[in-house]
Amino acid sequence: MKKQNIEYIKVSQLKLWSENPRDPIETECSDFDIISKAIRDDKKKWNLKDFTLKMGLHYDFSELPTVVVEKGQNIVYDGNRRVALLKYLQDKELYTKLGGGLFPNEEPIDLINLTEIPCNVCDKETALINIERKHINSGSWGTLERDYFLYLHRNKAKSLFIQLDEQTGIISDNKKNESRFRKIRNAYYKKLRRYWIQYWF
Repeated sequence: MKKQNIEYIKVSQLKLWSENPRDPIETECSDFDIISKAIRDDKKKWNLKDFTLKMGLHYDFSELPTVVVEKGQNIVYDGNRRVALLKYLQDKELYTKLGGGLFPNEEPIDLINLTEIPCNVCDKETALINIERKHINSGSWGTLERDYFLYLHRNKAKSLFIQLDEQTGIISDNKKNESRFRKIRNAYYKKLRRYWIQYWF
């Protein structure tokens, strides 16, 4: 039976997931590299400023980061944005090098002092199942993010979206196209659900 345990882990001992479907990066990259990329956010995947505004100065303990222990490291499979913000605030060198601009109006003392947080520690398969349940149909990922996750981590075949993007780059290189493809996909699934309900009920 797969196990999930709630454990308190120091923020400094958590490692951001480089294969995060939101914005995958080379596996050998450091947290500094990932957070730098997240703040730069060229592809508009992280939206840390908006996330910071929504989170405010309050850390929500009702959603725990999902952590998998791999090769002695605590890898954050889900909850990377929250953990990235905590790392950004608590590492003075990182904060200084990256400009310190995500919290311009008020110093978030509570978040700075929150150096240990509860995490859901589990095996990799359980983490992927939880991530799939939470993100696949919630709208929190784009079409490509969802399809790449299913292909790379859930052994699904490459979708037509992936095949199209690999040939042309038309989706990943254009935020408007990504939004358009998502609307088309959602409209298709809505019609499919309506048909299914009419047919069966």
